[in-house]
Amino acid sequence: MGMNLDERVRRTPLAPPPVDFDAVVKRSKRWYIIWWGAMPSVVAVAAFTMLCAKECIAMPWLTLLIAPVAGISLGILWGIVYWVKSSSLPDEHRGHTRRFILLSLLWGPILGLGVFKIAMMAATTGAAVLTLFI
Repeated sequence: MGMNLDERVRRTPLAPPPVDFDAVVKRSKRWYIIWWGAMPSVVAVAAFTMLCAKECIAMPWLTLLIAPVAGISLGILWGIVYWVKSSSLPDEHRGHTRRFILLSLLWGPILGLGVFKIAMMAATTGAAVLTLFI
């Protein structure tokens, strides 16, 4: 039926399989870039939803103020978390990852605000086209 203890011990590998740190770092960098790009837009949708829950009078102006500032703040916060998590990497990967994080303080806000601007342009264009049919 089941294996006894001796068979389980014999079948258990002595060392875990090696970790492919190149793939781990590449995947984490990809998610970090996505985080920077998406944060202002995600915050804008959340702010829009919260501000329009009761009344939509102040929504457009407050959303356009809240989203970029909060999105960049969340990007920097995740950069700090990413920096701390990178301490578990081997030396050569840790150095490259930390340089990437430091440089992201330059390109991250630009990426986030660029994606936010594109999202706002698409939303206003979509709203304008929708009003043509109403």
